[in-house]
Amino acid sequence: MQFLSIRMAIAIVAVLTLIIATYYIFLREKVGKLNDVNPISIVERYSKAKLYADTEQVIACIVPEKRSEPMLKQFVGGVYKDSQYNIKILNVELDGDKGKVTYHATMEWGEPINTAEELNETVSVVKVDGKWYIDREEDWF
Repeated sequence: MQFLSIRMAIAIVAVLTLIIATYYIFLREKVGKLNDVNPISIVERYSKAKLYADTEQVIACIVPEKRSEPMLKQFVGGVYKDSQYNIKILNVELDGDKGKVTYHATMEWGEPINTAEELNETVSVVKVDGKWYIDREEDWF
């Protein structure tokens, strides 16, 4: 009887290990592509980076052949505890691996700044090697 329970325990551990490994592989794939799996997710990442003045993230969202470095990188002061970021996708027009996404994004800064910023724009998007990017050169001024 003891022998069967040890075999059963080994089988259960093996099955659980297989399930966890499979889940991890698929989860890791999704996490790696979380922000570029579709045009909406890359626009959300891009707009948030612009509002947070996160220059490195803005550059990462742009299609590689159009990336440029600003003369001076903006200082990212961090997120205040009361800050709130919101985005509303207004329109998505796709034609194969290219398209346009219109959005409205707002950032309400908390204490001590107590101000708000917003973006209303239409950006071109392009899919390159299975990943979506913003298809533009960034105007750093």
